[in-house]
Amino acid sequence: MHLPVAVPLCYFSVLAFHLLSRVLPDTPEEVDPKFFLHTRDQTDIALRFTDVSSLSSFNHSKRTFIIVHGFRSSGDAEWVKEMTSSLLNKTDANVIVVDWKKGAKYLLRYHQAAANTEVVGALLALMVVNLEHHQGATETYIHIIGHSLGAHVAGFAGKSHKKTRYQRITGLDPAGPFFKYQKDNARLAKTDAHLVDVIHTDGDGFGYLRPLGHLDFYPNGGNIQPGCLFSCKI
Repeated sequence: MHLPVAVPLCYFSVLAFHLLSRVLPDTPEEVDPKFFLHTRDQTDIALRFTDVSSLSSFNHSKRTFIIVHGFRSSGDAEWVKEMTSSLLNKTDANVIVVDWKKGAKYLLRYHQAAANTEVVGALLALMVVNLEHHQGATETYIHIIGHSLGAHVAGFAGKSHKKTRYQRITGLDPAGPFFKYQKDNARLAKTDAHLVDVIHTDGDGFGYLRPLGHLDFYPNGGNIQPGCLFSCKI
């Protein structure tokens, strides 16, 4: 992954001081997140930091949805494809899928994937800045939707964007392990966007039960959902 020289490869890590293992996030090159733009006219357009022409299909006059997967998932997950299709069927928008599978892949090292959310969030914010500078993107038109660890990626993206806040962040079953007792600066928080809404669906398991946003929803009490097996919770 080639990054602009302005991107620091080493920086102060909030999570490194909170995680029990004291693990540091992987480097941006190791996490290597990919950003793919989908529109009604084109799909799977790779957005690159070092290629301004790759941003040309982004339309600043349309709303922008950004989808971020979670632990041991990828941008090719079926639910990501279905959500992308549903959003585009409903509205003519920009839909950006963040694929950070290299940083989320760890089966027995969940703590490493959790630490990597900080890096992915910072790089996502940088991509939005590129879209602002080169394509006229406006933060108030941006809605980030993150599942599991992806919800915290969205939170870190909001914290990393210094100028103003995003319009909306939706957290889908935000991950709980290593985040349950963190302060606002080390997890998704309602200060990360103008509107933060959260759907809690596995709060007593791998999810986060306490309120995190301006609006918090608790289907079936926010715990185990009918018909949902272990594999669909993470």
